[in-house]
Amino acid sequence: MEAVTIIIYKDILGKLKAAGYNTNRLRQEKRLPESTIQAIRSGKPITTKSIDTICSLLDCKPGDILDYVSEDLDPELQIIGQTSKVKIAPKNPDTMDA
Repeated sequence: MEAVTIIIYKDILGKLKAAGYNTNRLRQEKRLPESTIQAIRSGKPITTKSIDTICSLLDCKPGDILDYVSEDLDPELQIIGQTSKVKIAPKNPDTMDA
């Protein structure tokens, strides 16, 4: 296994639903596109514009909905329970600046 850097979604859709924004409302009001909703569900990366929209709807900061960790994980691991783990980039000491 190689060390990977990942972003963890902290139950974004659950927090949006609790704030009154279910997925139908998000789509109908064009707050978030279906592709972004599906990306969150499947633990795939989303844009900073989407993160900005979510933070605006929830009146929160990115750290309230995202977490950054770096650890040794199976690169195939994508979702654990309600927390999505997104592989960002493998750590490669040969390409890191000194």
